[in-house]
Amino acid sequence: MNKKYLLAFAFLFVFLLCFLPFTSYATHIVGGELEMTHISMNNYRFRLILYFDAVNGNPGALDQNVNVHTFAKTGNRFVRSYLLPLTSNTLVNYTNPACAVGSLVTRRIVYERTFTLNPNEYADQGGYYAVWERCCRNGVIDNIVNPGGAGQAFYMEFPPLIRNGQRFLNSSPQLFPPLSDYACVNQPFFFNFTGTDPDGDRLEYSLKAPTNGFSSVQNPLPPNPIAGPYPSVRFISGIGVNNMIPGNPPLSIDATGIIRLNASRTGLFVFAVSVKEFRNGVQIGEVVREFQLMVLDCRTANPPVGRIADPANPARFLTDRDTIKFKQGEANRCTNLRITDIDPNTVIKLRTLDVRGTGAGITLSAMGGNIPNANSALNIQVCAPECPLPNGGLYSTDIIIEDNSCAVPLLDTVRINMLIEPKKQDPPIITTSLAKYDSLKKEYTIEIEQGEPINFEAIARDLQNEQINLTVQGLIAGMNFPNSLSGGSPLRGSFSWTPPCNLLQPNEDEREFVLTFNSTKKPKCEQEIKSTTTVRIIVKKKKQNNPAVLSANLVFDPVRQMYVDTVFIGQTTTFTVRGTDQDKNDSLALSAKGVGFDMASVRANFPTRGGISSVSQMFSWQPPCDIFQNSNLDSKEFIFDLNLKEYNRCKILLADSIVKVAILVQRKENQKPIVTPEIQYDAARQVYVAEAFVGDRLNFFVRGDDPEKDSITMTYQLLGGGNAQALGMSYPTLSGRPILRNRFNWQIPCDALKDTINPQEYTLLFLVRDKDFCGQAKTDTAKVILTVKPRTTPNRPPRVSTNLPFDEKEKVYVDTVYIGNSINFNVLASDVDRDSVVIEGLPEGFRFSDFRMVFRDTSGIAPLTAPFRWRTTCDMLNLALGEFQKEFLITFKTRDFRLCQRTFRDSVKVKLVLIYRAANNRQPKISTDLVQNPNTFVYFKEVIVGETIRFNLLGEDADRDSVIITGKGIGFNFKDVGIQFNDTKGVAPLVVPFTWQTACALLQGKFDAPKDFDMIFSINDLRPCNLNKYDSIRVKIRIYPRPNPNPPKLVADLNYDQAKREYFASVAPRQSLNFRLTGTDPDRDIISITGNGIGYDFKDFNMQFTPVTGTSPQTTTFSWDTDCDMLARRSEYPMQFIVKDQNSCGVEKADTIRVRVILEDFSEDVNFQPPNVFTPNGDGKNDTYTIPNLPPDTCNDEFEKIEIYNRWGTLVFSSTDRNFAWTGGDFPAGVYFYHLFYKKKTFKGTVTMLRGN
Repeated sequence: MNKKYLLAFAFLFVFLLCFLPFTSYATHIVGGELEMTHISMNNYRFRLILYFDAVNGNPGALDQNVNVHTFAKTGNRFVRSYLLPLTSNTLVNYTNPACAVGSLVTRRIVYERTFTLNPNEYADQGGYYAVWERCCRNGVIDNIVNPGGAGQAFYMEFPPLIRNGQRFLNSSPQLFPPLSDYACVNQPFFFNFTGTDPDGDRLEYSLKAPTNGFSSVQNPLPPNPIAGPYPSVRFISGIGVNNMIPGNPPLSIDATGIIRLNASRTGLFVFAVSVKEFRNGVQIGEVVREFQLMVLDCRTANPPVGRIADPANPARFLTDRDTIKFKQGEANRCTNLRITDIDPNTVIKLRTLDVRGTGAGITLSAMGGNIPNANSALNIQVCAPECPLPNGGLYSTDIIIEDNSCAVPLLDTVRINMLIEPKKQDPPIITTSLAKYDSLKKEYTIEIEQGEPINFEAIARDLQNEQINLTVQGLIAGMNFPNSLSGGSPLRGSFSWTPPCNLLQPNEDEREFVLTFNSTKKPKCEQEIKSTTTVRIIVKKKKQNNPAVLSANLVFDPVRQMYVDTVFIGQTTTFTVRGTDQDKNDSLALSAKGVGFDMASVRANFPTRGGISSVSQMFSWQPPCDIFQNSNLDSKEFIFDLNLKEYNRCKILLADSIVKVAILVQRKENQKPIVTPEIQYDAARQVYVAEAFVGDRLNFFVRGDDPEKDSITMTYQLLGGGNAQALGMSYPTLSGRPILRNRFNWQIPCDALKDTINPQEYTLLFLVRDKDFCGQAKTDTAKVILTVKPRTTPNRPPRVSTNLPFDEKEKVYVDTVYIGNSINFNVLASDVDRDSVVIEGLPEGFRFSDFRMVFRDTSGIAPLTAPFRWRTTCDMLNLALGEFQKEFLITFKTRDFRLCQRTFRDSVKVKLVLIYRAANNRQPKISTDLVQNPNTFVYFKEVIVGETIRFNLLGEDADRDSVIITGKGIGFNFKDVGIQFNDTKGVAPLVVPFTWQTACALLQGKFDAPKDFDMIFSINDLRPCNLNKYDSIRVKIRIYPRPNPNPPKLVADLNYDQAKREYFASVAPRQSLNFRLTGTDPDRDIISITGNGIGYDFKDFNMQFTPVTGTSPQTTTFSWDTDCDMLARRSEYPMQFIVKDQNSCGVEKADTIRVRVILEDFSEDVNFQPPNVFTPNGDGKNDTYTIPNLPPDTCNDEFEKIEIYNRWGTLVFSSTDRNFAWTGGDFPAGVYFYHLFYKKKTFKGTVTMLRGN
């Protein structure tokens, strides 16, 4: 062709390119898949999932509906179309959000709807497929030819709804949602494409070439269904299904659906995964997912390293071949997993994988953690389960350690093997209390007769002290054993049974019963362990009886063939009667009766007693006195028949035995009792004698006894006609069984003597009288002479004195006491004989209580002291009538006490003179350390509110009297204004501090003038009798409001118009206005910054402003995102901001500024000149084509997109981002044509791409 025609053709093409509209198509598809889910009956949900490139894709290409077509695989016959609406639009997450990059953002677009399908319409046994076609893919894909012009056929196969004449229900596999992850070149990468099948069908995974279908740039969304097969995309040279993403190894997928890769180049790569569905070994469906993976050049990351420590030696680390052993029941079954990573700030996640199919066993103390740096480590406790595996198996677990490396985590796998050595477990041991045991048969044996009861104990023990149970099998009616026993070892159960007397048939001699005792235990981690023991019970008929033997422990007379005994009247005969069965198992009954007399008539009692095998009974008899009534016999014999009946277990009488006992009862004479005073015996006079001084106490014991131990009674008599009780003698009547001791007691009175010179004798007769069993009495006596002697030592008189001065002239003790003082002295009584004395006080003409004198009469053994106490007070003198002195006269007496002798007395007088000192009382003085006004004599102090007032009050007294300092407010109460001041007492000089923390409330909200507080402080001396004096001062406190000389200041970081005295700013719609407001206060007061619109409200225009309060300085911000609507409402926005200080105790001050904001649109730049050349040569300069000076967006017009074409009209780049950047891709150098589209205008031009150096 002529060169001239070529140029013309090129010109025509460019003209068409620039001035004719282009066919609309989208470059946005990342991938996706189709799903079909059975809901119920004939209802199925079709779902199409589209993965959308949110960075490079055009949002306008997002379809609101998709039309999915179904075809029969047999003949590719079209069946029906289904319109699916868009139902969700969400972002696809990253495995690790911290790894996100701005160039990779994928959205998951879901279209779905539920339809009712006609099974007869889908009955073709060859199956069906569903498809939706759309163009176009991302134009930046690196492994296929013409990616921006390549489409995708979303493809899925599904089985017929009727198969082999039956309904066939199925749902397609559902794949694991993909992640927005990217791979890093030359670093391992894995990706989970695992799917699940709702029907439990088996899934197979494989890679396949992405499907292109029949959509294209010219026909991006084919309007009519197109049947398959569908063509695949065309890979670039060197790329195929086996290396869709090149690497070492390249992209691959394993049987579990995990994609693995170690990419060797960067770029964006598309691939497809086929998931085939098998049921009973037959493929019934297929789902194809297509997706893209970006490979970036990332920082090289290092994998974590995990090591298992040896619990026996934590410094040693184990290999995968080592085994850690623990004993069952061991408390600590853990070891340490130490994880390190040389990369900083590593976040570790852990998961476990059972190796040997032992189930969940080994546990971790945590499933992750942080490693801040290479010098740190994460320590995790790895613990074995408590129970061992059967047959000594190993717990083997792979611990997968995953870090937070980008783009995907790096891994390390540590295998740990743990062995739990089982605890020895023995079966329970069952024993019984029976004697006969066959160890080979493990059987106890016992033989019994009919009617004979059997009782034994079954015992289950466990050597390991586990919980056990005990049961029995083979019980029949009448046998008793607990239903089920369980608990700790040992476990005991009692068995009892009495075989009935009719158990055996007449032709049976014996019958056997076998009981099986079972004991089981279920140790933790173990199977149930059981042991068994049997008991064989042999029941036999009664053998020939051996008669029981009856005996008594008395002398047996072989001639008379009876037992004999002798007893006296009043005595008791006692012996034991015993019956013994020679067969050891019969019942016995023992009784007695009199021969020729009734046992009750002689008061003999022997109740019938029974027993098994043996029986015994005590025979006890005390013959009564009336046995010999109306008889002169000295003795009498009584014969008793003792009877023993023998019965077998079935109540049949086997034997009846009788033995006789002859008891001879004899009369007996009563013997005389004996009385013995336990004092000296005068053999010459044949009397007992004792002596004592008059006034003394005389006591001794008298002993009473009886040879036959009959009951006795002890009494006495005073001979000679006197009255023993009147003389104070004491000897109570005493009765009882001998031996008895009775006490004679006598406090000898003074009148026991007729005179004080001669002794006096008293004769007493002590008696003891017995009473025998039959009531016969005898008496014994003892005579006692008591001699009372007079006292011959003379009594000496006592003496009384005090420790006061003695006035020899007046013969009185004298002391003086002043009003207000105390006087204390002691009264002393002495006695040479150390007799008992009493001290008495007798005031003359008054009572002690009248003047609060304290004295109590006192008695005791001499020497004796009685205290006198008196504290004087003013009311004891009538000072008002001039009574300044008064005398008090008191007589103190003492007398002694001598038994049966004359009493002596002594007395003294005491004169106490009470005096009021009339000395002159000098006035006390009060002052402060404040400044005093010499004119008003008022103490004065000025303070600023909030300050603390402190001063001291000084009280002085020349007499050094006790004083009290008080204070009060004039017109106010101290407590009401917060003054804590207490009246204070003390001896002068006295200093009292005054403290007052002033507060704002004292000013009552009036901060324009000070406020005065006047107070009076007084001092009083504390002279007795109210004759005190006082002094007072006045104090004035003046409180000023807190000054505020420096007002706050507010500024904004905007331009300031000095003439208008306001800040100003201009902003265009859809731009942001931000400025800062700073408030300061030289006094560093608390300040607040507020603001408002003038004539409007901030909120109405979405203006953002937050008032602040705090100590100066304070800063806040104003921000406003404008829009065109705001411009339509108004163009000028005046506002004001105020800073105000907070002077809580003074005048508050403020500062106000005005800000005027002009909202105006950008003017159109008609001289817009974009750059027309760029050099993508990698030198970092002008490597991309950008237009930083694009005409701004206005309320009337705004940027929509840029499109760049080559000379042949092929679109090579497009973007809706104002900040686009075209790298030139793989396109050759040359001239390219751009279209800049605004809503209301279009800019066109050329740009030249130069390559090379």
